[in-house]
Amino acid sequence: MNLRLLLFVLPLAACAGAPDPPVQGQKDPELKKHFQELVKKDSERHDYNRGLIMLDQLMSSYAKALGYRGDGAKDREAEKVERHIQALVKEHYDALKVTAADAAVPANQGIALAALGFSGQTEAMPIILQGAQLGDPFLVDRAVFGLAMLSDPETPPGVLMQIAEDSKRSEESRAQATWTLYRLQGATTHPEPVIEFWQQLLQPKDPPLPPSVLLSAIRGLGFTHDAKYADIVARYVTHPTPQLRIGAATALGRMNAQKYAEALLALLGPAELNANVRLAAHHALKALAGGVDRGYDVDAWRKTFQRDG
Repeated sequence: MNLRLLLFVLPLAACAGAPDPPVQGQKDPELKKHFQELVKKDSERHDYNRGLIMLDQLMSSYAKALGYRGDGAKDREAEKVERHIQALVKEHYDALKVTAADAAVPANQGIALAALGFSGQTEAMPIILQGAQLGDPFLVDRAVFGLAMLSDPETPPGVLMQIAEDSKRSEESRAQATWTLYRLQGATTHPEPVIEFWQQLLQPKDPPLPPSVLLSAIRGLGFTHDAKYADIVARYVTHPTPQLRIGAATALGRMNAQKYAEALLALLGPAELNANVRLAAHHALKALAGGVDRGYDVDAWRKTFQRDG
């Protein structure tokens, strides 16, 4: 440490981080100005550190609230938390950009990478994308979350695809990458690479991919509303994981995949023990029938589709 740096650091260590005041009677206006600048910088630094801690806590709450979408109270809570995060990010935006590229304190870097996703600023995307290519899985996960929140239409999907396919990464990391791709699919005007990736991802593999990774792919094909993908999705109607059966049923309904009405009826009957799966099949059948509702009466549904056929 050189002398100049030492003279700057030592005062910060005194008086709980505040710089020492000028010597009493000091008349040098330049020294007084320098002292005032140090006080201001120290105050801003403490405000920023408090802001980082608060951002970390708020983003954790927000991520949990996202898991309860559809619940009115949770949705309102998520909106309130999101507005609070956005206000903090706006206040510290320039500092967050610096922190997101600074590896000195990985915890702070991770918070900044995630928080920039709430900025709504296109210029933040390349900064976050660089974070998603770092070697630290913690930082990668935070950056991927940031990319999901930003959902910039120009985000290159390749980095996220690599994460999703990397068997060395945790299931949670890979699932978050596919969830982010699903959000980008709805934001971009060129979703073709993502749709092609979903098709590849849903092909049978040995060993099979984790269900949480496949779920966004099923939803993504359903989001196209195109029945030409129905054959791929229909494979998952009988998957042992209920969430994938729900996703497949919902996707087939969105695609108006009439040829798979019978497969959906199998999910509606007593052989299906999961109530949420049966509910998804019910909604899908209503979609296929143009809004006609036969409840959970399998025979009535079958007659409806036989007449339509």
